[in-house]
Amino acid sequence: MMKRKWFYMLIALQVMILVGIAGSNYVTLHYGERIVLKTEPIDPRDLFHGDYVTLNYDISRIPLASWIDEEIPEHNEKVYVVLKEADSIYKVKNVHASKPNVQDGEVVLKGIVKGVHEQMGELFLNYGIERYYVEEGSGKGIENNRPDKVSIRIAPWGQVTIEDLIYTND
Repeated sequence: MMKRKWFYMLIALQVMILVGIAGSNYVTLHYGERIVLKTEPIDPRDLFHGDYVTLNYDISRIPLASWIDEEIPEHNEKVYVVLKEADSIYKVKNVHASKPNVQDGEVVLKGIVKGVHEQMGELFLNYGIERYYVEEGSGKGIENNRPDKVSIRIAPWGQVTIEDLIYTND
């Protein structure tokens, strides 16, 4: 009897974890703050996941002058990027080693350092939103008609989800 009880508790725990993972993206899309970033996509293909668009953001390549702390960050170090809206697109205000307090009109995005080029004075970051999976066969269409902006949602606890690709007619 006790083994059966543990078995059912284990199944219930696994179901709760899966529902939590799936639900966290929906909660982020519903309650997260919407911001727009400038991007340039490329269209690769993943054999296991299908078509996706790789997105390179303006905020992925940051001048070292934006770094606030004394010690320059190292590869794979977690950093916090303060973004501020300018002309309907969020741009980098500064970068911190620990989560800063922000003012109205600013948001914090957590990133991972992928490279530091001191001679060029640049910091290269990833945010976990560099891949946007699309329907099978639609990747080439996106490659030919590239979006130049991406709408993302940032949940209060820091999770980030891509909401939409934005196309503008220039």
